[in-house]
This record gives sequence, C-alpha cells and structure tokens, in this order.
Amino acid sequence: MTIDLKTILLIALGIVLAIITLMILKNEKVKTILTIISIFIFVLTMIVTIQKIEYNDNRFLNLYLYQLSSGSMAPVLNTNDYILIMKTDYYKVGDIVTFKNGDKITTHRIIEINGDKITTEGDSNLGKDDSISKDMIIGKTVIHGKFLNMYVSFLNKIIIAFVTTYLVGILFINKPKDNIYN
Repeated sequence: MTIDLKTILLIALGIVLAIITLMILKNEKVKTILTIISIFIFVLTMIVTIQKIEYNDNRFLNLYLYQLSSGSMAPVLNTNDYILIMKTDYYKVGDIVTFKNGDKITTHRIIEINGDKITTEGDSNLGKDDSISKDMIIGKTVIHGKFLNMYVSFLNKIIIAFVTTYLVGILFINKPKDNIYN
C-alpha cells in the first residue's frame, strides 16, 4: 500500500485531534474509558494484521476478503477489485465462488452443478474450467463492487491514522504526573 497525500493528511489530523483531546479532557474517568477503548481497538487491529501477515489468512468472523489478481470475471469484477466471500454449504448456478485448486485461488461463476462436482467459468473466459468438488470452494461472493473497494481503501487509511494517533496519544496519556507531595 502506498501512502498518498490524503493518508498523510488523515494521519496529521488524527495526531492533532488526539493531542487536543488529551489536553482538553480533565475528567480522568473519560480518559480511562477512552484509553481502554483505544487499547481494545489497537489490539484487535494488531491481531487481524498479524493473522494476515503471519498466516496469510484473510478470514475475519468467517468472512474472507480477497483482492482479485486477474480480469477473468470482467466486467462484473475487475483486476484489483475486492470481494467479500462467506463459506456456505449451499451453492447454485450463477453464484460467484472462490476456490482453491492446488496453490491457485480462483474466483469464477458456477455454470453447472452435477452432484458434488461443480463447473465454473470466468465471465470473460472462452472456456469452462475443470470441474471441482464442493470442498475446494472457500466461499461465495456476498459483497463486491466499487463501494467495497472504496471502503477497503478508506479502512486502510483509518488503520494507519488510528495506529499513529494511538501511539502519539499513549505518549501523552502515560506522561508522569507531577508529584503533589513535593
């Protein structure tokens, strides 16, 4: 992911808002609650990030987020589009499914179901794929389109801004207080 001007401005805005909020807030209970919430969100973000990086697992709450690497489903799905898929036991002709065949992950439309065997084809491909079994399917597409692409892009920027804001905020929240007994 590249960092553009919008991301830098979002990070700067987050830092400024964190500093202003921490300077203005006098209520220690509110500061404590905000600290607990921010730590929870930070830990959750780190868990999801580590799961993605360390285990190459795109799953979160039984949903999978994938970015397409080819245009075989154009014009419905294009290269670099994001899709959100969900594992299910029920598939029908016309569903867009993502399946793993060896080391290759493919997203194509079901064109035929014959018992446990499923035949797929990319919308812009000229031929059918080899039949696969249902257990090879990771899931079917439940959300796709430009709004999901915009959301993922926005979410990436928010995560960057949040982590930066959190780290700066922790520096100010955990600043040692003056000793009132001296």
